[in-house]
Order: sequence, then structure tokens, then C-alpha cells
Amino acid sequence: MGVSREETRKARKQHRCDGCNKMIEPGEDYLYAAGHDSDGEFGQWHYHPDCREWEVKLCRINDLHADEWMTLAEHVDGGGIAVLDGAPEAVRARFTETVQ
Repeated sequence: MGVSREETRKARKQHRCDGCNKMIEPGEDYLYAAGHDSDGEFGQWHYHPDCREWEVKLCRINDLHADEWMTLAEHVDGGGIAVLDGAPEAVRARFTETVQ
């Protein structure tokens, strides 16, 4: 994902977080990102700010670039909840309901 714009917004409606796939509720702050995906198509993404921070961290640790980018959920699916060791508690909590 090649992000050309990121900004923090306050949700006026529900959005699905592109990192964890959980809902961002009205009134919550969220990160809006826009740019081009790995296929060159323009896209828009919505994130819990801490999900985006952790997703970027994991992609950097694993040396993943735009064409190899993995969402936070893909990292957890591939490596289990252990990939969230050290992540903020709110991020871990979004996954503990779905990962055993």
C-alpha cells in the first residue's frame, strides 16, 4: 500500500478498521489513509490509530513493502496472537475474541 495522505478524523458513522477488521464507532478518533494499492488502484483505508501503528511496525520488522504489505489481521492469522506481544492492550483485545 502506498499511502499519500494520512489524517486523524472523528468518526461520524461506523467504519471497519482495515487493520483488525473490527468496527470503528461514531465518535471515535480514527486514522484515514488514502493512496494507491499494490495494483496501482486508488484506495481509502480506515484504522484504529493503534492498529495502524502496529501494522506498520510488523511490516517494517518483516521488511514488507507496498507490493507485499500485510494487514494486521493477516499478521495475526499467519503468526497467531504472539505477533501482538508488546502491542497496546486495546489492539490485543480486538483479537482475543477471535484468536484462541
